[in-house]
Amino acid sequence: MTRVPSVFLFLLLVFLIVLHQSMAAAHHHHHSIVSETCKHSANGDPNVNYTFCVESLQFE
Repeated sequence: MTRVPSVFLFLLLVFLIVLHQSMAAAHHHHHSIVSETCKHSANGDPNVNYTFCVESLQFE
């Protein structure tokens, strides 16, 4: 059986942590863009409902 070097496991762990953090930041950025866009649209047009707009454009 081949043993995986601990340095490789450490680097893999660091990579996964960095990947997770960058994806979380991108997700947060998307929500703020959606929120700001819907706020601007709802303030400028009485036919645009802010809550409907945000719920329609968000993804999980």
